[in-house]
Amino acid sequence: MDIGFPHAALMTTLGVLCGVVAVTAGGGVTIGVPLLMLLGVPATVSVIAVKVALWASFLTGSIAHAKKQPALAVAMPWWIWPMCLLGAVAGAQVLAALNPERMNGLVLTLLIVSIAGTFHATRHKAGISAAPTRAQRATGFLAMLALAIYSGFFGAGFGVFLIWALVALHGHSPSSAAALGTRLSLVISTASVAVFMWNGVVPWSVTIPLGIGCAAGGLLGARATQVLGDRFIKTITWVVSILVALKLLVSSLNDS
Repeated sequence: MDIGFPHAALMTTLGVLCGVVAVTAGGGVTIGVPLLMLLGVPATVSVIAVKVALWASFLTGSIAHAKKQPALAVAMPWWIWPMCLLGAVAGAQVLAALNPERMNGLVLTLLIVSIAGTFHATRHKAGISAAPTRAQRATGFLAMLALAIYSGFFGAGFGVFLIWALVALHGHSPSSAAALGTRLSLVISTASVAVFMWNGVVPWSVTIPLGIGCAAGGLLGARATQVLGDRFIKTITWVVSILVALKLLVSSLNDS
């Protein structure tokens, strides 16, 4: 679809917002898609455009995080990266057989659980939190595989869930979880982008201005994470979690 300069400028601004949210607390897709639809972009085009554009924010955010590693970062085994990539590919295949519109109820439930889990995981100071046990780490790896699959076929609230899993099950601080989550999201997003490009369904006229904004937002979000620290990440995570929950609740009520 063709868009004029005013709409392109507005989408670039929207991309900045999506990029900042994506690399700090997650939720870039959930915020970006409805806002893009308000501009008159069809639903399917909105989903694809936002998913592809957010790849730019994960790329710039990963580069910014790589320049300054967060304190108390927890090492991850090398195989977590191909596992997440394969999980995302599998999730994309599931999408072909499922109707994502029917997933709102499940996503809402998961989001409520994640909000409660985030509160439980972050209410103590990082310095006095006990290290995760082997059972928690194993559960965390399974959770990350499930999240990669989930992101491949739906993905609303994925970033919030990922940060929660890294904090609660792997012993990360919120800021180091945001940094690692950005790099993992880059790997997972790459799988979706590759599938969309292979099938020739990327709406470039919408995606390019949105992606430019997302790239800038990724840099800004990563910088904010490094400068403002854990309290900023906790606040953004809570705000995004509540907004996503309200949006999904309203969508569920409208569908019923």
